[in-house]
Amino acid sequence: MPPRPIPADASQLAHRLTVVLLLFATVLQKIAIPGTGGSETALPISLLLLPLLMLTGIGSGVMLVDGRRLAAYLVFMACSAVSFLLSESLRLSMTGWIFVAVMQACFVFRFAPGRFDFARTLRLLSSLAVAFSVIGVGQFFAQFVVGRELAFFMEHYLPPGMLMSGYNFMIPLVWDSPVLKSNGVFFAEPSFFCQFLAIGLIGELLRAARPWRLAVIGLGLITSYSGTGLMTLALFLPWYIVDRRRYDLILLGLVGLAVLATQADFLQLSAITDRTAEFSNPNSSAFGRFFSIFMVLQDYILTDLPTLLFGRGPGSVMEFFSQLHYGAFDPTWGKIFYEYGLVGFIAYFTFFTISFMMARRELRVPLAFTYLFLGGYLVNISILSLLLALVSLPALQRAAPGRGPRA
Repeated sequence: MPPRPIPADASQLAHRLTVVLLLFATVLQKIAIPGTGGSETALPISLLLLPLLMLTGIGSGVMLVDGRRLAAYLVFMACSAVSFLLSESLRLSMTGWIFVAVMQACFVFRFAPGRFDFARTLRLLSSLAVAFSVIGVGQFFAQFVVGRELAFFMEHYLPPGMLMSGYNFMIPLVWDSPVLKSNGVFFAEPSFFCQFLAIGLIGELLRAARPWRLAVIGLGLITSYSGTGLMTLALFLPWYIVDRRRYDLILLGLVGLAVLATQADFLQLSAITDRTAEFSNPNSSAFGRFFSIFMVLQDYILTDLPTLLFGRGPGSVMEFFSQLHYGAFDPTWGKIFYEYGLVGFIAYFTFFTISFMMARRELRVPLAFTYLFLGGYLVNISILSLLLALVSLPALQRAAPGRGPRA
């Protein structure tokens, strides 16, 4: 028997929970639990709020446990337990393992089927992207008018105990440049800002694709001077344009690029275009982000059969980074392979496919690319909140058996 539709007030609650998740992914991104900020043990404040949000959804009946997701999750956790028990790494972390177990457990849940309006979520996503673009553009140009301290006031005036650690909040356009990339005020790094705007731009394209909104988000992307979100758009935006048959946007995009080309020196766009050469430089961030993990896996995981099968254990991925002659990075997929081996890798991606790739389809591919390849986001609550809000939690809309499409 199919589950009964949830009432309208529960549907409203589902939307409110989605709003909170998107705030976790944006406004609260670099705010730490009071007293923990500025230290290696800093914890995001949303880490305290996420369990409350999930309990609210479960207790009200808005969320339910998906049986297939739960089974796949338990298989992955069993494999990770084997990796933990067999590990000989000095960086083995029980805390890291617990974090993975708790954070990934969120993907077991989904909203109950009913009147959840996903179009409303896309409207919210688009509006947030426009708002943060305006804030980011304002921040970028404000540094020339009121100075960097006021333009980046959170970094300079918030108490150290309120800010997360381990992030590069303020990054110059190029080495030793006095000009800083925009981080949209609230985002932990310009790359996070850029990644969110890229998803927001696709969200607007899925709705009405209003040129003025796309242009505003595009300006925000430029002021971030980050390549990660632009890479997402380069890979997936053409498909969305063709799928939506919005060929007029190609012409508008070319006009926009032509206008930008005339202002390339003023906007210092070479800070973006010159980064394409970084992929061949072993000491560059581009090489580290996308290629270094293959060398790490070859040197430390493919060396013997037990390590290949079960990895080096939770929390161990960075154990040899200080000994490498190149800049290393641990994207989500590589971290899973390194720490849990081939067995854990297969188990996790079975879980990931069931709970993520078979959920909402509108944004799942660009978000999966962001999550798996653009950072080490296995326990990053900001990125996970974005995945939960836009893909995993929203209920799938299936037609009832024997009923045709509604007019």
